[in-house]
Amino acid sequence: SRIDLLSHKSQLVKSRRSQITIFVIVAIVLVLAIAGIFMLNKDRFVGVSAIEDPKLFIQGCVSESAEEALELIQENSGYVSVQSPSLRYDDKDLSYLCYTPEKKELCSNLNPMLVNHIEQEILSYVSPRINNCFNALKSKLQDHNYQEEPEVIEVIIAPDSLIIQIDKEVSFTKNEKTIKIDKFDTVIYSQVYDFARLTNQIINQEVSCDCLTETCNADVVQLSRSNPGFELERFVTSRNEEVYTIREASSGKELMFAIRNCITI
Repeated sequence: SRIDLLSHKSQLVKSRRSQITIFVIVAIVLVLAIAGIFMLNKDRFVGVSAIEDPKLFIQGCVSESAEEALELIQENSGYVSVQSPSLRYDDKDLSYLCYTPEKKELCSNLNPMLVNHIEQEILSYVSPRINNCFNALKSKLQDHNYQEEPEVIEVIIAPDSLIIQIDKEVSFTKNEKTIKIDKFDTVIYSQVYDFARLTNQIINQEVSCDCLTETCNADVVQLSRSNPGFELERFVTSRNEEVYTIREASSGKELMFAIRNCITI
């Protein structure tokens, strides 16, 4: 009957909604679990002795520098320091990630390879500090016949993590034995990959329009719905410039950047 059909359709809708809710909950639990693992690993670095565990000593030192770099990246729109052109907003300067000085013109994506760009920014920041970490290790092991080779550093941004790969051979003596170590890789929990991914999606939506016939902006409502771990906001200034905010819901960490696109006033 018609009533039975309507009841069946209602049950299907409820079932689908329940499945979507379960998927969202599972995704959030997985993210929190990964974060918990990284936090437990971070606790391993506290009070580490250079002679007892040189590798862990370096990893703890590198982790501190990498965390500093990530904070700067989030504060400065994907840079370790604010770059020109920039927009003054809420008492701070935000770098433009898509910009045009003209009116009624699509902006140019200033960093189309954003993940690679952020990797290079972090590499530039952490490299001299990693060198200081090994200088500190050398100082602590100077009475243990410490020897070292030059290091090769690579920064890799991956989902849920920032990886600092360090290839460097060091050797020292302990209990009359020579110990050699040649890998000092450090992994940090981070959502910088998703920040970059969502930033690219926003910019792609901004430039996928015709300035003369339509309003050009990203659909932050749809992007927020399809990325339940994040909250996206868009603010338009009095001069028709835009400020986008991407916020990680669980931690409150956020990335803000400016766009000057299709200015009509």
